Amino acid sequence: MRGAYQCPNCGHQNPDSAQFCNSCGQPMRLVRYCSSCGHQNPGSADFCNSCGQPVSAPLQPPIVSRRPSSRLGAIGMVFGIIGVLCAFIPWAGMAVAFICAIIGIPLCIVGSIRNRRLGLYRRITSIGIILNCVAVVLAFVISFVFFIRTSDVYKSFEEMTCEDIIDDVIDLSKEKGEVEFLKIYSYRQTSKSSTLLECEGQVDVLYLQEPLTGPKRIGLKGVAPIKFRLEKEADGVVFVGYQIDILGSFD
Repeated sequence: MRGAYQCPNCGHQNPDSAQFCNSCGQPMRLVRYCSSCGHQNPGSADFCNSCGQPVSAPLQPPIVSRRPSSRLGAIGMVFGIIGVLCAFIPWAGMAVAFICAIIGIPLCIVGSIRNRRLGLYRRITSIGIILNCVAVVLAFVISFVFFIRTSDVYKSFEEMTCEDIIDDVIDLSKEKGEVEFLKIYSYRQTSKSSTLLECEGQVDVLYLQEPLTGPKRIGLKGVAPIKFRLEKEADGVVFVGYQIDILGSFD
């Protein structure tokens, strides 16, 4: 037969342009397929040119299964991307980033273990793990910075307001033990400078001790005017003080 090519597997004569045998379906050239990754190697090869694993005898190209686990790394990477994007939202973003990491990192690890011979998927799972870890760290840092910027503890003196020092005034009254401030309300700022913040308002007060001057009012509750202040000295030390009018109305 002119232009015929004999199949190395079954001996059937095929046209010289045939890539596979018309009789048995085997490749017309003697090739060896890698049983691990499916790469086609020369017939004389003992190890795969692509992954280095031992190659099989001349056979049909093996079907490399793409099990659902091969997609787990990609899904984990998507969770990492979502975590990074949400990390820029203080507090809520940190929660989302942690949830994404809890789901995404195990998916990436499982995908990497089950597809250890597929280089592309291993790279995807590695990127997914890195993204999830970055999302957690980024969310923590952003939320911490947001806390510092919004917390009263870390505010500069110039940023302080009357509302910021109410808790300190109440704590000071408890330390002195003379009165107990139940609630300070209707307060307003009366003056503000680089070293002094003064406020005034009303306070629900309970006398715990007899005052040095004025009528005895121990155990009485009432409403009294109050002035409180925040003062900064030259050495940077900040003091809180208050003064109440004992002539307020009491039960």
